[in-house]
Amino acid sequence: MSTETASLTATPLHTVVVTQAGGHRRYAVECPGLTDWCVSWEVCPACERKPDDDDELEQTGEAHGARHRRTSEGWSVMSGECFYATGDYTSDAVQDLDLTEPGRYPVRCAVEDEFYPVFRLAGEADAMKATREGATNG
Repeated sequence: MSTETASLTATPLHTVVVTQAGGHRRYAVECPGLTDWCVSWEVCPACERKPDDDDELEQTGEAHGARHRRTSEGWSVMSGECFYATGDYTSDAVQDLDLTEPGRYPVRCAVEDEFYPVFRLAGEADAMKATREGATNG
């Protein structure tokens, strides 16, 4: 089983909601409840100002009372929002599902390269449509 498949089968289901109004299709992603699997991470403003916290962070993953994770952008903290519902590329990922009818669609989620959400309709384990060529789980 690939890392991507393992990640997708372990994530809680999210729901893609497709609506049609005035000839325009709209997409939204509903989060069932924020978890470590879907929380968005943002650069920690305190770490940007205090790079001397690196040693503490490397050892414990915590500094100034907050859990941290190193991302490509630097030391980051949880934003309190769902990455899949609020990410910059969520709309592109939903459109790649080719959902033609308005409705509610349960999806599994993964992340490609820390920035790009990847959705798969629940129950279609072998029919993954990635948002970009050569998707891998980041």
